[in-house]
Amino acid sequence: MFQLNSMVSNFLVLEEIGDGGMGVVYRARDTREDRIVALKCFKPFFDIDDTGRQRFFLEAKATGQIDHPHICSIHTINETNDGQMFMVMPYYSGGNLKDKMIKGRLPLSEIMKIAREMALGLLFAHERQIIHRDIKPGNIMFDGEGVVKIVDFGIAKLLDHPPLTNPGTVLGTMAYMPPEQAEGEPVNHQADIWSFGVVLYELLSGKQPFEGKTEQQIYEAILMETPVPCFRLNEEVPKALSDIVDRALAKSLEDRYQSFSDVIADLDNYRNGLPLAGQPAAATPPGKTRSGWFSALKPKKRDNSR
Repeated sequence: MFQLNSMVSNFLVLEEIGDGGMGVVYRARDTREDRIVALKCFKPFFDIDDTGRQRFFLEAKATGQIDHPHICSIHTINETNDGQMFMVMPYYSGGNLKDKMIKGRLPLSEIMKIAREMALGLLFAHERQIIHRDIKPGNIMFDGEGVVKIVDFGIAKLLDHPPLTNPGTVLGTMAYMPPEQAEGEPVNHQADIWSFGVVLYELLSGKQPFEGKTEQQIYEAILMETPVPCFRLNEEVPKALSDIVDRALAKSLEDRYQSFSDVIADLDNYRNGLPLAGQPAAATPPGKTRSGWFSALKPKKRDNSR
C-alpha cells in the first residue's frame, strides 16, 4: 500500500482510485515524464504469497502482449526498495462502466457502441490466447473521449501458461461467471462471452440476469435459472438484440457464441437491419444435467484473492 503524497520511484501518489481483491490502484504523477498515470500495487498479504506474485507478473505479461485501442496497456512494471511490486498504466479520466450504470440506464446507441468496443478488444485478446475471466462493469474503463478500455487482466488465463490455481478453485466475480467457471471447471474463451452477455443484459434491462442475496444463491441461479429476456423487461430493447444476449448466455458451450467474431457479426447485422447469423439457443430446462460442467449443487472452494 502506498501513502498519499509520497514518492514511489519517480511517481508522486495523489489519490486512491480503485480497490480490488488483489491490488489497489492510485492516481499518480510521473515526475519524469510529466504525465498523470495509474499505479497498481499488491495488497500487503500478497507480498508473502508466491502465487499472488506469479499472478501479478502474469497480469503484466498478459496485458503487455496486447496493443489494442480497447485494452489498457502497461507502461512498465517495477519494484520499490522494500520489495513492493507495482505496475504503471495509463490513467483514464472517463471513469468505469459501473459508475455510469449507477447514474441510470444508458441510451441504446451508447450501449451498442460500448458492446462493440468490448467485443473488439476481447476478440483481439482471444486471438493471442489470452482469456480475461473477470469481465464486469468495474473492469470496463473509458478514456476522456469515451472510448472503452478493458482493464485488470489480474486473473487472465494464458492458454499456453500452466494454471496458477488448484482444480476446483473459483476465480472471478460470481454474478458474471458462466456455469463452467462457477463450477471450478477449466474454462476457454467462451467464459468471456458469457460475462460479456451478463454485462450487456445489465445495460439493457437495468438488472443482473442471475441474482441472489448470497454467492450461493447466485451460483444456483447461474446453474438452474433462465433469465427473463431483455426485451420483456425493457420495451425499448428490440427482440433481435435481446436474442444476441440470450445466445451469449447459453449455458451449453455448443449453443453459446463460439467466438467474438460471431458476436460482432450479429451486432453489426442488428445495427444494419439484417437477420442474425443464428437463432438464440433454446433455454435449458431447470434441473437438467449437462455433463462436463453441471454437477450436484454444492459450495465450491473460493479463491478470495480478488
